[in-house]
Amino acid sequence: MPKKRTNAAPESESTPQDVLVEDPVCHVLIPKHQALRLRQGEKIYYFCSEQCCDQFAGKPEQQGEV
Repeated sequence: MPKKRTNAAPESESTPQDVLVEDPVCHVLIPKHQALRLRQGEKIYYFCSEQCCDQFAGKPEQQGEV
């Protein structure tokens, strides 16, 4: 299934601004509404930066695509 990368959550998703998510690469906590998102199938990963998102996308073993 193709990967879909988007910026912050769409306005239509009512996400409280105080919800924090953890970047799976650098483990920084960021507000969910500010995080970059990468969707793989039904799973959504959240990132603090394009660099972390790109680094994660380049590691298929972490995504279960060995």
